Amino acid sequence: MKKLLYTIAFICSSASLFAQDFALTYEPVGVDGIVTMRDLATTSNGNLIVGYDYTNGPPVSGIMLTEANGAVIWSKTLVVPESVAGCSFEVVENAEGNFYLWGLSKAVSTEKSAILSEISAEGEMLWSKQYDFGTSLSTAYSINSMDLLPSGNLQMMVAVYENVIVLQTNADGEIIWGKVTAMGPPDDEGGKNPGFEWLAIPDDGGMCASKAGNDFSLLRYSNDGELLWNKAYSLGAYTHCKTIVQAPNGNVLIAGYIDYVPHIMEVSEEDGTIVWIKTFEGLSMAFTGKSHLTVDGENIYLDFTTTAMEQYVLRISETGEVLETMMTKNSLLDYNKIEFVDQGEVYFYGSSLDADIYKGLILRTKDLFEESCMIGPAESVSTIDFLDYSVVDFTPFEWDFAEEADVAITLTDHQLRAKYACDVVLSDGPELENNITIYPNPVVNNLTIQVTEDLINASFVIVDLSGKRVMNGTITSLQSEIDLSELNNGQYVIAIQTENNVKTQKITVLK
Repeated sequence: MKKLLYTIAFICSSASLFAQDFALTYEPVGVDGIVTMRDLATTSNGNLIVGYDYTNGPPVSGIMLTEANGAVIWSKTLVVPESVAGCSFEVVENAEGNFYLWGLSKAVSTEKSAILSEISAEGEMLWSKQYDFGTSLSTAYSINSMDLLPSGNLQMMVAVYENVIVLQTNADGEIIWGKVTAMGPPDDEGGKNPGFEWLAIPDDGGMCASKAGNDFSLLRYSNDGELLWNKAYSLGAYTHCKTIVQAPNGNVLIAGYIDYVPHIMEVSEEDGTIVWIKTFEGLSMAFTGKSHLTVDGENIYLDFTTTAMEQYVLRISETGEVLETMMTKNSLLDYNKIEFVDQGEVYFYGSSLDADIYKGLILRTKDLFEESCMIGPAESVSTIDFLDYSVVDFTPFEWDFAEEADVAITLTDHQLRAKYACDVVLSDGPELENNITIYPNPVVNNLTIQVTEDLINASFVIVDLSGKRVMNGTITSLQSEIDLSELNNGQYVIAIQTENNVKTQKITVLK
């Protein structure tokens, strides 16, 4: 039997819903296509700004502003001249309340460029810059790092198969400095040296997780783009190190895979000396498999996607031991990641398989390790020490990068609909009609529903703000009482199915 979808109208302000848990999926209205959330940030007024990809044919880059409860305010896709495909990577709010969107454009299969845009809070394009890093016969690229520095400048990393490019720009996207590192000279296409992620060290440059051949490498830059030191490590026949963060002890944590087996390692921040390496025996990641590290205070979290499209979410000790294990309940695409925004406010976002279609996902929770309709407990996984490694010689070539140009990008409306992940649709709908009265509100124990005769035998459902159904039933008389004494204090939504519509109202349980 097909699941019944109830239309829920948000009839309270975003501020009153702030910090409430929710799990939402997003889909385009009236057309097909896959939506994948690529980056998310909270804004100064409590809203959410989201960079996403929309795929219905070649992918295009998108940006969306929502209320704190996830309800869409506006969503846009980017129209880039001569682009055959585009992706979003990171989004951030600046001091003026506008948004920077950092992404990729492909003119043809071998020509790629990074795109930086500033977009107003109303969803209007202010300007765009294109950083052309030329022709590459490989599809390997990474443009997944952008940091807003205390000065207001931006620091970004771009990488293709041959070159790793680190940029610092002013607030208008104009290059202050740009540096390229590669395994070989520029007239020899550099060699195999893609970059995976950039770790910004405020006011002291940063560190790039990269590759030298099939070995993992680290490149440490100063704040003005000078390469201070570099290391390369032989960790196996084929290594990807997808994410890099600063550990609670000041060292650096890196995660990815070694010969497609997930791994995590710690190295010295001072000179890249390996402290330890752990692998997850028995698990396997795909060639494009993602892993993502997050540090929140003293806690270390790792999530990665296996070849079975299952995403593990782990809490890790400072020595790499697994303390807690969770797993997504749905199959998902390989972009999902975790964002700790504030104490008690955690976002898990990307995509999720819903009714055989991948849809954009945003889950907000106070505790990532409390079961939700998206993530649940899993059989514990463990790590083992990995000792078969060595440091190898790697001296990169360096030169300046300054390929910057204005580009005329336009934004086009792209209507997205949010749906509670637990089968409840979120949309702008009317409140209860005059023939339905619900009281008292707030309610302590018993809620009264008063209807006209034509609504006797109408069905109702009550959901919490995460979309979880907590109660359902049928209205059997002109005045019915519903016992809510088992519900916890908090806000809920009641939806009543009429002949032509679904009518909704927010209720508060307060004991």
